[in-house]
Amino acid sequence: MKEILLSILLILFSTSLLGQNAKVLSFDLGYGINSYKMEDVNIYYIDSLAAKPENDLVRNYVEKGQYFRIVVNYKPVNWVEFGLNGNYQFSSLKSSPWEEYFDSEIGQKVFSKGYYELRTEAVSFGIGSTFYFSEFLKSKENSKNRTRLGLEINCGVSFAKVSTTQVVKTFQNFQSIDRYYAREIFQGQIGLKAEYDFTITPIISSLGLRAGYQFLKTGVVRDAANQDWDVNDQYPITLDFSGVYFGVYLKIGK
Repeated sequence: MKEILLSILLILFSTSLLGQNAKVLSFDLGYGINSYKMEDVNIYYIDSLAAKPENDLVRNYVEKGQYFRIVVNYKPVNWVEFGLNGNYQFSSLKSSPWEEYFDSEIGQKVFSKGYYELRTEAVSFGIGSTFYFSEFLKSKENSKNRTRLGLEINCGVSFAKVSTTQVVKTFQNFQSIDRYYAREIFQGQIGLKAEYDFTITPIISSLGLRAGYQFLKTGVVRDAANQDWDVNDQYPITLDFSGVYFGVYLKIGK
């Protein structure tokens, strides 16, 4: 990661020296969808424990999630842009399992709907760059074209966790929350971006689309006591947020 950061800083310095265009500072607000692998969670936790008939907590798999993203950009020349970004992504599976308990007031067993949630989350911070190759394809005749296409590369550090919440609604509600954390890990993305400037004065406002692939996989997650989460004492759980992403964003700059 240090080598990547050094390379980006060198490119930033060289483009600042060579650039002839006005410098642009901007920020992005984005939202999108990620696809996830999550094989350990799906196979070892859901299949082996949560989805079993005697538990019947959740039947679906963790296959996708949502993300929210904010980026501060600096464009030294019209064909390259550098940014500092923050990203929050999560998935959530919820259910209302039936719970059986003994009601002492009526002297028999009764059923009540409970609440269950399996949630995976990751917060990421990093640096990135976008190379707008479309700027090299523009001729003098269409130099005022407001559409740009670019190659986007991001890298950084992520903090991930998975949690389960179960509420049994009886005459006295019972709530159980278990959280498992991963050590800070590398996160990388590579993809394509398309932007359109719908205003250029007094500020530059753009709408954009981004799509690509994310790499983000943790080691075995651990609880607050620093113990590995081993389902049924034999299946260690890792989190894999890797997969295709797609999103939209609003860019405002001047």
